[in-house]
Amino acid sequence: MRNPNKYLRLAYITALEADTGLSVYDKVIPKDLPFDTSYILITSQTKTRYAISKTCYEWLVVVNTEVVCVNEKGYISTLKVDDVEEGVLNSVQGITVPGWSLKSKDLLDSVDADLETPTHTINRRIITHEHWLSEL
Repeated sequence: MRNPNKYLRLAYITALEADTGLSVYDKVIPKDLPFDTSYILITSQTKTRYAISKTCYEWLVVVNTEVVCVNEKGYISTLKVDDVEEGVLNSVQGITVPGWSLKSKDLLDSVDADLETPTHTINRRIITHEHWLSEL
């Protein structure tokens, strides 16, 4: 039995960086990197064994992708978030995962989760996809 998480996460990071031109990180931005005003996070993955056979497992994997645009306090950039989301949606629909067969790729949700800090207005959109994967 192989865990699909690292393979799907690597496919996401590779595809999203190539298609959007933004930096993509796993859960958080490393502390040693310079401040970036727009980026994408793969914030969570969950998986459930789905179709179990004698030769392999199939999985339903849910991935949350977070588009983040950091602005000066009181300013918003929803148009930029919309454009990046469009890039994410198109990228995920074309994603391939080496060593795995993707039986389906479904958009489950897209939700705004904006934040206000004492110094910044942060526009965030959390995009949730479900993938049905089978080992090759």
